[in-house]
Amino acid sequence: MRGILAAVTLGSIAFSSGAQDQSKDPKARASWMGVFPNIQGYQASFHKPEIKSEKPPVWSQKVRYDWTGGRLEAVEITLARDGNFAKLYDPKAITKGNDPAKELKIGKHAAFQWGKAKLVVVLGADRIVKVDSATPKDFDSDLKGFAEKLPLEKIAEALDKPPRTDFKRNLNDFHQLKKGMSLDEVRDWVGDADKDIGSGIHIMVYGLDSGGRILIGFPDFRRLIYVKHDDGKGKTEDLLKYGHALRPLVFVLVFPFLLQLFVSRVVHQVSLAERANQPAVVFFFHHERE
Repeated sequence: MRGILAAVTLGSIAFSSGAQDQSKDPKARASWMGVFPNIQGYQASFHKPEIKSEKPPVWSQKVRYDWTGGRLEAVEITLARDGNFAKLYDPKAITKGNDPAKELKIGKHAAFQWGKAKLVVVLGADRIVKVDSATPKDFDSDLKGFAEKLPLEKIAEALDKPPRTDFKRNLNDFHQLKKGMSLDEVRDWVGDADKDIGSGIHIMVYGLDSGGRILIGFPDFRRLIYVKHDDGKGKTEDLLKYGHALRPLVFVLVFPFLLQLFVSRVVHQVSLAERANQPAVVFFFHHERE
């Protein structure tokens, strides 16, 4: 599992020396959630995202995957948006000439590969995923295999918005964590924890510049089970209690059922009142007390 070998030392967690100091510019992490997969056997490191223009949108982020075994291999994956891509990757132009690309298909998307050095997946007129071998002379990386591991539809949607560029800790980033995420996925989004205070389960602690702290619980490093915000003043909020986006949906689904139940109860009591020849409201309360 990516990152675990580096994190576990003699049964304890080794934490980044810079994890507690957020006053300095923190290292880059994933700019979009859930688009850079954990690839077994590889260690990911994120480059700072680039926003060259917002109108028209021109932005990108690169992540480098280094093999953690004995061979020298590194693959770089770049997510990018640029209106010039339609012309730059025109099939009629790039499949001909002195350095023609081989046309193939990754999922439902057209892709082009130049030998063992580069592969580009075209997600739309202005967005691509580029897979580059950083060590083509040392190892013949499976670029197509890497591309097939990527959540291409999710990437295409993520590129609608510019990449986040501020990687300092903030409460909102922790609100976006989801139950079931692995420790690697959490680290990609919020960085390394300050410490683990758990006993029986791992409880990862993240101090906040604004005060308070975040507590993230893992029974193992493959499955997040809770995220709590301790404001340092005696109040603790469960950030995953209902899933903030689901609360309005739960209300919409449950309220009609409760209303129908109440109406059915009233109709039933009115029916009983009529049979007992008593006023309905009086009978309702009298019957309830009995």
